[in-house]
Amino acid sequence: MSEPRADRTGYLASRRDVALLCGAAFALNFGAGHWWVALPFIVKRLGGSDTMVGTCLAVHMGAYALTILAAGPLLYRFNAKRVVQAGVGCTVAFTGAMCGLVGASWAGWRVPHAIGMLTGLTAVLGMSLAAFWPPLLGWLSAGSEGGVLSRRLGLFSLWVSIGTLLSPYPGGVLVEAATVLPVAAAVVIQVGCLALASLAANPGGAGAAEGAARPWSAGPGARGSSVPDRFRWLARVALYAVFVSVGLSRTQAPLLLKLELGYSESTYGVFLTATFLASTLVYWLAGRTQYWHHRLWLFLAAQGLVLAFGVVMLAARELPLLLTGSVALGLGGAFTYNSHLYYGVSGGGRRSAGMAIHEFTLAAGYCTGGVAGGWLSDAFGRRAPYWLGAGVLIGALIVEAVLWRRSRGALPPGAPAPGGR
Repeated sequence: MSEPRADRTGYLASRRDVALLCGAAFALNFGAGHWWVALPFIVKRLGGSDTMVGTCLAVHMGAYALTILAAGPLLYRFNAKRVVQAGVGCTVAFTGAMCGLVGASWAGWRVPHAIGMLTGLTAVLGMSLAAFWPPLLGWLSAGSEGGVLSRRLGLFSLWVSIGTLLSPYPGGVLVEAATVLPVAAAVVIQVGCLALASLAANPGGAGAAEGAARPWSAGPGARGSSVPDRFRWLARVALYAVFVSVGLSRTQAPLLLKLELGYSESTYGVFLTATFLASTLVYWLAGRTQYWHHRLWLFLAAQGLVLAFGVVMLAARELPLLLTGSVALGLGGAFTYNSHLYYGVSGGGRRSAGMAIHEFTLAAGYCTGGVAGGWLSDAFGRRAPYWLGAGVLIGALIVEAVLWRRSRGALPPGAPAPGGR
């Protein structure tokens, strides 16, 4: 019996394939979450500075972003399943190499230039992920629009979020026991991701997983631009700004909690778990309703929550208040992420290329938070990075206000007015 394929509209052939791809996304994020939680502590145990912690993770996201920039426009030309399999295979290999490096150092062997090698491995890991996320998202969203697209992306985001939700605490516990354990766990989980992706039905030849739809507009003021176009550009600015703060939470918050406030690695795992629990709630709700589509007040409120996270990190010492800030980041960050994910592909043709823009934008925010945050921490103290996050968010809100005013007259006659103005 022949393997089921996507039909001529670009939809996946069965719910089974959607479930397998969401499972693969869950597994990759769950595995990556282990070594991401551990990496700041690994770098510090190898003698690295706060700047090096931020740089190491920024190099990972920077390599991811640059690879997407170079390869994103070409991704839709190739068979999505083969590209995803190649990406996960490389991820397993490079994470295995990282496991060997960290294990050797943990066992007491002298590894020359260990931090440099570790940084190099995070870079090639980022490059391999560029062959996973955009093709997978393009494959998953192919042929769908409106409510179907919203539900499908909501399901994807929910499972990705569950993966991130479940990884911080065990990752923190494992790194307390031995620095090599969370990296070894990541390798095993990523092998499971490869198996799930391989079980999904092949979507066919090159470009078969791409939906046919109208081209994107040239910009927020383009002639004939639609309401989704209008929000697409607002969401792009917001996504970058919000992920600067997300980058700070992943690179500088563990150092603030551990080295400044005296909390343990597993407490940082709890901190991240609170963030991801809030994110999971947002993704679940976003997949069940379309009310949030084109609601400006919700869009701005989400960024306000991320700004509140920065304010908390500037002043708080008590764990309950810190956890409240982490929840605010999870709620606001997830809403902004999901908004750009939806607006970025709604009405778009080349879905893989659209997803590449999405991933590049958030990676650029991560890099800014990682590198600039690490430098500020070393130069001015471990609270200083959060001034950066707050400043970038305020600047983004100003830019969004300008874009909103410019685009008001660009809507074609009869276009629906966005809700919540």
